[in-house]
This record gives sequence, C-alpha cells and structure tokens, in this order.
Amino acid sequence: MPILGSSVELTASFVDGVTPTDPDTVALKILDPSGNSTLDDWPAPADLIVHDGPGEFSYEFTPLVVGIWRWRWEGTGAASGITEGSFEITTIFAPQTYATLDRAKALFETVPNATRLARLSTALKSATDELIDEAGGRDYFRHPDVGSDEFALDDVDGRILHVHDGIVAIDTLERRSGTTYTELTEDTDYVLRGDNPHDLPMPGAHGPIAFHVELVNGSKWADGARLTGALGWPAIPDALAEGCAARARQLTYGDATYEGAIPADDEYGRPMGTGRWPDVTYKFLQRERRRFYACQFAPVAG
Repeated sequence: MPILGSSVELTASFVDGVTPTDPDTVALKILDPSGNSTLDDWPAPADLIVHDGPGEFSYEFTPLVVGIWRWRWEGTGAASGITEGSFEITTIFAPQTYATLDRAKALFETVPNATRLARLSTALKSATDELIDEAGGRDYFRHPDVGSDEFALDDVDGRILHVHDGIVAIDTLERRSGTTYTELTEDTDYVLRGDNPHDLPMPGAHGPIAFHVELVNGSKWADGARLTGALGWPAIPDALAEGCAARARQLTYGDATYEGAIPADDEYGRPMGTGRWPDVTYKFLQRERRRFYACQFAPVAG
C-alpha cells in the first residue's frame, strides 16, 4: 500500500487481437479521494504519458492526498480498450496502527474531506499509542511481522512460564539453567495453557496459541526459557480495531457531535469530548484488564 509522498506508476497494455498495438489515442483519467480529476492524453504536446513500447504505456506521479484514488485508461482505434482500478494512499503511520483508514472512514455517513482524512490517519496512530499505554506497554501486533525470532523469557513461577504478550508460534522452546539450554518437547516436557495458567487454551480462539507454558513431571523453569518463534497476536483483535477507529474518530473532531457521523446517544445532549473512551474501546480495555486475574489472585503450584 503506497504511503503519502511516494510515487505511484500506472501502466496499461493494448492489443489488436493478441498483438501489442498502439491505439490511435490513449486517455488516462485519475480521480483523487475528493473527486477532483486529472486527464492526460497521448499523443499530445508535452505529454506525461510514457510510451514504453508497442501497446505499452505508463504514467508516474506522486499523490499528495490520503485516501482512495481511482484511475481509468482508455484507448481508441484497432487496439481500443478500457482498463481501470484503484489504490489507497496512507500515511507512514498506517502499518503501525490497530485500525485501517478504511475502517475509520466507515464510521461516517458522509466521508470526510481530504484534510480531515489526513487528520484521521494521524489520529489512528495517536489512538494506537494511547491503547498501548493503557495496556502497560503491551501491544497486539505480531513480533516479528513475519517469520520467527528468538526471545528470552524469564517471568516464571515454579512450573509456570508466564508469556502474557501471547505466543503465536513455537519453532523451539528451551529451558535455561545458568548458561545451558535444554530443548523441550510439547506434551512430553510441557503443555500450553490459556489466560488461566491452569487451563488449556480456548479451542477455536483467534488469538495467541497460549499465554502460559507449564512444565510436566514436576520440573521447574529455574532460570527461564528461550523461545524461537513469534510472540504477540497473529492478527489485531476485531474489537480492538473497532475501538481504535472509534477513538481516532473522536480525536479528529474533538468531540462526538459533528455533521456526517453516525449518531450515538451522547450526541443527543450529552457531549463527551475526548476525555472519555468510546464505549467499544472502554469495553475492550476492561476485558483485557481481567484477562490474567488468575495470575494475580489464584495460587500457582510450585
């Protein structure tokens, strides 16, 4: 997905039957997220369309507005044809946010203008940072983004290894004793546990495969563990994505009452400003704060 300030190349191919052939004329129309159009023709004086070869054309430009852009190539003559499509321009923050710009835009009955969309995009980053702070620095991204990495884990309680960031995948799991590592085998040496360090993970869950690992046969973790795999969450929880989008919408406008928004009860005489979390965000945070209650209040066998 292109980011704001990067160049985008649009290409088109025209044929007469199966033979690459130049049309008599080529027109390219580009529509920006606000509905403003740009039109370029070939052949024409000072033409910006590049003729790359028989039937092959390209056009490169730098979009300066966040949102969905649409384009349409049209050729006339023996090699006539129409090709059209779209692409989205985001800010550099987009890959680091819990919600996409499209998800935030879906909260509006009337799509905000280009200036507001740019503000909404940066607000998604602010909302994500706020939610990470509320979770005590724990995020819901996958680490690493793809593939595997090596992690040292030392939050242990006897037979229980606490991995509250979540385990996405395990390539190898080793118990550490001093500077020595011993590789372990699932079921033979350890079992995976869910939110509660004494319960199995919920079947069919869409989150991490485990939050705790318990050694079997009376063994203890001693000095911790080394895991090769991935930590975090395989995908952003849907409730969190919705909560992030709602918070970004709130930050963008400073309050919950503005033209074009989907009405909520606070918009009928009870403005809430930005000092209170949107309901969907608050409920997600409350659920997450209860996730590891068992680790705080239930005794863990040594």
